[in-house]
Amino acid sequence: MSATMFKDGISKVFHNRKIAEAKEAGWTFSPDEVKIKLKPRKKITKDKVNVTEVEIIKPTTTTTDDLSGPEDLNQEGD
Repeated sequence: MSATMFKDGISKVFHNRKIAEAKEAGWTFSPDEVKIKLKPRKKITKDKVNVTEVEIIKPTTTTTDDLSGPEDLNQEGD
């Protein structure tokens, strides 16, 4: 039979024959009894852009190639 043991925030499965050796080495059955050493994480900040005023440019059409209405929908197919 095997058992999961914890040490320094690491879990490991030990075979029944090696549990006594693991206890002597400092492994425990509960993760609550182990002190976990956490490394502080660096906070990554993103650059933010604040937009206060924007000029809106209206599109101008100079060609007459654009469809003026749904004329294509009135045609019958084959």
